[in-house]
Formats: sequence, C-alpha cells, structure tokens
Amino acid sequence: MAGGQVMRMTENTNNSASNDVNRKGVLVISPSEVYRDTLKTYLAELNYRIDGVFETVEASYVVFRTNQPDLIIFDAITTQSELISYSSLLREEGQDIPTLVIHSGEGFTISHSKIDFLFPPISPIELEKKLEAFLVTESRESDEVRFNEFVNFTSETLLKIAPEFGRAEIQRIIQDSMEEFAGTNPATISLESDSMRVQFSEKINLEAVRPLYTRMLRNMTSKINSKMEADWGGSLIEDALESVTIALQELPQAAIDVVTEVGKGYHEVLKKFKRAVPDHITLDKNIIATKLVLTDLGPEVRLLYTSDEAFREEFDVTVASQLITLVGQGSNYHEGVFGPLPIPRTNDIIAILWSKVMNSNIQDVRMAGKTLVVVALGFRQEIINLVPDRETLGKIFSDLSSITHEENINIMLLEKIAEKFRGHLL
Repeated sequence: MAGGQVMRMTENTNNSASNDVNRKGVLVISPSEVYRDTLKTYLAELNYRIDGVFETVEASYVVFRTNQPDLIIFDAITTQSELISYSSLLREEGQDIPTLVIHSGEGFTISHSKIDFLFPPISPIELEKKLEAFLVTESRESDEVRFNEFVNFTSETLLKIAPEFGRAEIQRIIQDSMEEFAGTNPATISLESDSMRVQFSEKINLEAVRPLYTRMLRNMTSKINSKMEADWGGSLIEDALESVTIALQELPQAAIDVVTEVGKGYHEVLKKFKRAVPDHITLDKNIIATKLVLTDLGPEVRLLYTSDEAFREEFDVTVASQLITLVGQGSNYHEGVFGPLPIPRTNDIIAILWSKVMNSNIQDVRMAGKTLVVVALGFRQEIINLVPDRETLGKIFSDLSSITHEENINIMLLEKIAEKFRGHLL
C-alpha cells in the first residue's frame, strides 16, 4: 500500500480547517525507522507541523520541553522500559496532550485522558481521521460534503487511469458530463471554472442528486465507447469506482448506492481488497530469540527469550543442532546473517540467523578458545512477507557486532534484538 490510489488522502478540507491544521505540531516516537519515515511522509502531506521524529522517549525530551507538541504519536510495539518512560512523560509533562498509540489496543495499560490507537499497518486515511478528531475543531463532514468529494475524486481517478492515447478525449468527455450534471440542478450544484470539479450547496438533496449522477456515469460509458470506437468505457468507470472505494472506504450511503449500481459493488470491492491485503493486526507476530553455542558437549541452547511461551517447547537441542549445522557446514564456519530459513520438525517456524566465531570457555583444544555462536530469530510462517530487507536485518543485529566473547550475549540483549525485529514487521 505504498502508493497509487490507495494512499490518497482527503484534499478537500475547507480553508479554516487547513489553517487550523497548519498550526498543529506532532511529535513522533518510534523504534522503527520504517514507521518514523512513513509517519514523516504522511504528516508532511497532511500539512501538519512535525515537531520531531525520535527513536526513543529519552531522545525526545529536549524538543518536548522546549516546543511542546499538540499531539504525540507513540509506537508501543517496543520494550517495556520504553513503555514505562512514555507513561512517565505523559504523567509528568503531557497530561493534556492527546496521544495516538501504534498498538493493537488490547492489554495496553497506560491510562491517559486523551488517547486513541493506530492499528498497524498504518493507514494514511485512518491516520488523517484520528488526527482530525483530536486537532481539527470543525465538526465531522456531512454526507453531502463527503458525496461531493466522492464525485470529484471519481472524475480525477477516471482521468488518471485513462489510457494515454485517449486521455485528452476522455478529459473532454468528463468535463462535458460534469457540466451537464451541474446544469441538471443548478440550485444545488455549480461547476468550478476551468475544472472537472463540482461544488454542492450545503442544502443539497442527495436523494435527488444520486440518480442524476448515476445517469451521468452511464452516459459517460456510452460517450467513451462511441468516441473511442471501443467497448471498454464501462470497465474504465468500474475501475475508477473501485479505486475510489478502496481509497476512501467509508463512503456515504448515496455513494455506496452509486458504486453498487454502476460499479462492481461496494461491499464486494472491500471484501476483495481485504482478502488481497493481509490483515496485519491479526497475524501472529510473536518472536523467539535464542543464543545457540557449539560447546564441548555439542550444540546447546544457552539462552532463550520469547514473547510467546508456545515457542519455547519447539526450540530444543535438536533445533540448536540443526541451525548450527546450517552455518557450520564445510571446512569453515560461516559468519553473517542468513535466512529466512524453515526449521525442520517445528510448527511452521521460520528463522533468521546471525552467526560469528568468538571467544569462549570451550575446553576442546582444537577450537583454540573460540566457538561458533548463532543468534536465531524465530517467527511464524504467516508473517514471512513482513520480514524487513537485508540492510535492516543487519541493523537489527548490529548490537552484536562489537561483542568478542559469547558470555557477553545476555538475555536482555536477546530481548532487545527480538523487539527491534518485531518493530519492523509492518
């Protein structure tokens, strides 16, 4: 969902709302570089002032105290210590500041007078609505305003997806059709000058306007087919309505009726879209991080951190042997980041491995005081498509790069690595 029609955010806010928004500042705190960059992009497009984007609560303190924001976006998919720091920040210095929390909402224990949740993956449309609920004082747009936006967005989308060879002709058809549509009820609809957009009056009767707009779209199908000597005019309009439905999702009833009558169906389109896009909220994002060491007695699981105890039963000496063998084949031990790799004899668990030869207390003289250490991150097969790229994986394991003795890899470090990894699962 990184671009195209789905990413579009509402542009037709009125002037007073836009001016209000421009005065509002937002502070972002997230351990995920991807989330930080994504939120910066969304906030800039929505014309909010970005007061700061930080990895940790501690890093945000100076900016927070000198330029207190109007709203905080906090990524709660992080460590317990960060949650505690954020709770203290709200309690001591941000009692009146609204906060949007990136979290499932379930089991979230921090209480605050003005709090709401953003469920990952972050939707720009949902983010806009949440921000407006806290920061824009104007009341919710009426069905008339939302239907007006639907009509204009449909025209824009129709032109955008039109084939290049026929775009100029289709633009003329859209402009003529919108002018005719506005002329059918001049008391309630006006055509903006030199534009394909129409402006509805505040007292427009949607029950009367909806069938007029439906007829306009059907007439456009005939005009496109005639002018282009083709039979794809109806498909073009259906595709435009599908894109608009996916982008806006929450349509007024009049728009739903149009999509149902002229397009592929409102509920049908959304169901198809949700089937095609994974429901990231319900995916099992639990992680296990283990330290595997080649000892005098063979491969061992030395340490294990997990966010789900069900993982613990599936990681034993057998798994340690399998994973160490994967990077220990041949005459040399292989160092670096490997995977994702399936783990045999487990319940659909995939692993990413980091390996390094380092100092140890091993007694085997052939090892010369060194051994192979593997840190394995395990997760369910269903989230394999969410795994970050190789460069990001390298950063996730970066805290291990300076360690020279295997005993210095402790349980707190495993937890940190696991939670950094989980924070990058969009």
